[in-house]
Amino acid sequence: GGRVERNSAFGVQLGKRRFTAGDTALARQKLSGLGQQITSIAAHGDAVMAIPPGAESLGESTPCCYEGFVTGNGRVITFQCHPEFGGSQFGCRAYLGLMEAMEQAGEVDGKLDCRRDTTGTDDQALREAVWAHFEQTRPKSAL
Repeated sequence: GGRVERNSAFGVQLGKRRFTAGDTALARQKLSGLGQQITSIAAHGDAVMAIPPGAESLGESTPCCYEGFVTGNGRVITFQCHPEFGGSQFGCRAYLGLMEAMEQAGEVDGKLDCRRDTTGTDDQALREAVWAHFEQTRPKSAL
């Protein structure tokens, strides 16, 4: 029920990006301990333009008005950024591989050295927030 489109206004977003956490009870609960400004790794050329009916936004930035959301039934949490890329050796390797593939495909220019740094992000805390969400919403029979 949501809508994702190519982000023609801002183009491809790569590297560390900051977004503002939502100022709702749900956003504060899901992102507790992260602060108002959250830094994560971006690697996309699209943006969420509309979230599904009943979903609640978790944050926003200038390039993307919905940086994350939770569906109305509470079962799904999602982010525009890629917290899996920052804060781990595997994530860093996956991110660098993606960037190289995008460069070779001509989707981005070759001047990406400044965007290769995956340190100093809130990605570990975001991954923990996602895990906590799944722990809270997992059906008891799945234990």
